[in-house]
Amino acid sequence: MLPSLLFAALVALTPSTLSPTPSPSAAPVLQEIAHVRASACQTLVSHANITIDAAMQNDVELTRTVRALKTSRLNGTVIERRNSLQELETLAKDIDQRATAGNKEIKELRRIADATSDPKKKQEILAFANAIGGAIYRQYKIALDLNGFIGNLETRDMAKPDDTFGNMNTSTTGSSNISPGATDVTVNGQPVDSGGFGSAQPAVGPLGVQRLLPTDDDAMAGSLADDFISQIHDVTTDEATASTHADGATSGC
Repeated sequence: MLPSLLFAALVALTPSTLSPTPSPSAAPVLQEIAHVRASACQTLVSHANITIDAAMQNDVELTRTVRALKTSRLNGTVIERRNSLQELETLAKDIDQRATAGNKEIKELRRIADATSDPKKKQEILAFANAIGGAIYRQYKIALDLNGFIGNLETRDMAKPDDTFGNMNTSTTGSSNISPGATDVTVNGQPVDSGGFGSAQPAVGPLGVQRLLPTDDDAMAGSLADDFISQIHDVTTDEATASTHADGATSGC
């Protein structure tokens, strides 16, 4: 069995080291079914190849996703944060679209299997469809998780207080600092617990404005990348299983 392109690329993406590009010597588990000797098989091979192509392209995008999460600048400037979010949004969208397209082809493969009279070939087509379908579904789930992460960050960005809250804080506490983890809030010249990192509760000012606890978004992105690496290993396993059934599914073609 040829080593997986995705797995080989992810080996370098450990928390301690990052490889700038996947290993050039690695080869994908899946390969397109190139030879069609019978016209009756053209539809089967066409659907199979579209599915394989979707899975392989998503493998590359998943590697890029892990790298983008590991090297994100979500804690940086407003522009750096926006750029990181836009890159992740594009990756999530592309993976989701390919997975959706691939899933349509898998349904066609199952229909072909249902119409196949040869029991052994029917079994092989279904085994191929189920395995590659499992890989594509896992890819879709990763895109869903990534979209959820992005949505959470963007929701928090929209909820951040503006200058109005800063002015309110100045008039009531003597400090305009309402940033997460601030510790310079005072009342009548006395320091007040600002609800900084590690506090059991966020701080609530005299006007009832609740301040957000600090978060390390880059650290969360790195943790998500580690979770994705674990899920991607399962994608690779499904793809390897699919490859073992490709010949049987197209026997006689």
